[in-house]
Amino acid sequence: MLLAVFERAALLLMALFWLTRTHLIQTIVQKTQRHPMETALIAALFVLFALFQHLYRGEC
Repeated sequence: MLLAVFERAALLLMALFWLTRTHLIQTIVQKTQRHPMETALIAALFVLFALFQHLYRGEC
């Protein structure tokens, strides 16, 4: 059980790391003034990240 928790955390951290390494995400995150589409993109990424975490746990 504990190993599964560490595996899930490691996968999510790796996905977050690779996501933040993309030039598009780095550019959007570093801006102080964002276009509404960029804000929607960031929100969608967080929602998809949370959805992936929820579905990976198997709580459908």
